[in-house]
Amino acid sequence: MDTIELKKTFSDTEILVLESYEKGNFDKFGVNKNSELLSNNFGGGWKRYYDAYKDMEKYGSFKLYFPDKFKARYMPFGTRLTESNFAKLRQIRKDTGKTTQTIINDLIENV
Repeated sequence: MDTIELKKTFSDTEILVLESYEKGNFDKFGVNKNSELLSNNFGGGWKRYYDAYKDMEKYGSFKLYFPDKFKARYMPFGTRLTESNFAKLRQIRKDTGKTTQTIINDLIENV
């Protein structure tokens, strides 16, 4: 991250929180512990860093600067279908032109 560009938008506290987030410290140590570590290293109370983290999380700063961490992750999934349901699934794929994965994801998301 370019600290000079960040200074136009964020305070020094928020920049330290962003840099710590980028290194994965909030995932490793948790918000409270990492806030304490930032406080010990850079001064100020731990609540200052904690509040900055919570506000940045609330308003989407992390999603804006680290979109790769928020991409959908896919899990492997297998199931058994009756022959009639499998035939229906094939017909749906043929009629819609969608993949099996898309059909199942759409079904789950629209329930």
